[in-house]
Amino acid sequence: MKNEKIPAVIEKSFKNTVWCKEILEGIGKHNFFDIGENGFCNLEENSVILIIGSSNYFLNSNINECMRHNLKAVVVGTDFNDSAHNISCVVVDRASATFRAVKYFSLLEKLPIALFGISRYSSSDLSKKEAFKKASAALSLDFSEDDIYYFDEGSVKCTMTFLKNAKKYKSVICSNDYFATALVYYAAHAGIAVPDDLIIMGYGNSPIGEKVRPSLSTVAPKYRQMGIQAAKIYSYLMANKDVNSVNVFVDYDIIIRESTGKAEIIKKSSQLMDNFLPCHSSMFNDDFISKITALDAVIYNADETTMKILRGIVNDISYAKLAETLFLSDTALRYRLNKIFSMTYCSSRKELKELLQIIF
Repeated sequence: MKNEKIPAVIEKSFKNTVWCKEILEGIGKHNFFDIGENGFCNLEENSVILIIGSSNYFLNSNINECMRHNLKAVVVGTDFNDSAHNISCVVVDRASATFRAVKYFSLLEKLPIALFGISRYSSSDLSKKEAFKKASAALSLDFSEDDIYYFDEGSVKCTMTFLKNAKKYKSVICSNDYFATALVYYAAHAGIAVPDDLIIMGYGNSPIGEKVRPSLSTVAPKYRQMGIQAAKIYSYLMANKDVNSVNVFVDYDIIIRESTGKAEIIKKSSQLMDNFLPCHSSMFNDDFISKITALDAVIYNADETTMKILRGIVNDISYAKLAETLFLSDTALRYRLNKIFSMTYCSSRKELKELLQIIF
């Protein structure tokens, strides 16, 4: 079993995120193979398969396939709690992280707090919502359902709704770094200074969080460790056929950057779980958020030359001048540019420049 490759099914929209790349690095690039959505019938009964994705529709449909083919599912990176099935999970305790963020803002006396970018159909987001409510109650903070801003109708509408009420709040906890990046971007255009008028915390420790200004404070899940633990669970379940499931909570850090100031975080844990509600809705279907995730992937893979090309595009430097300055042939520059355009789904230099203005 030592050299056996681990079967996995990976959600297409999730596959290009930094989170997924780090999970797969933890598993090992040569230690798994993607069976695709139609490969369940090729696995033997009682085999173990990793399910890596984020949308409820993807997770539920593939877990149902596992049940139909009598396979053991290991969900990696996303909360899943279903008493009807024995599902293994490798997750970060999002509820604990949310509680710590609320406690942190409370100690800074940055109240009231809003919860931003929550999907009504995501178990991960709903666990954050419940932790937010329970933390507010435990700390005797005022809480209203109106303090939760849902993205179900798109990130732009979610942000505009929040900005209409922004003066009510001193701090915001975002469902992930992409929504935090969007909020920082739109807040600046609305004349709201971060962190002077509003402090913001994201989730995910995405590379874009370090580039946006002000840089994002964030919850930093240990995604590589998730991949390592997923591989260990696979081996354990394959070797112990009478064990149905194993659940592992992986640790996380909270990184304080410019968007919240430099005060020390106070540790506080609270473990909560919630149920999935099947839905096709996903933040990766949102146009603006998908562009931010694409830009995040570019930054994650970028070397110094690529970063100089990105800055050159923002500063309106011609391609010819860029090639000369960077000692690149026209072919080499075009290759890099084509890769950037492809990864960001931008069809023109103007469109790419507008996207890059988020971080430069």
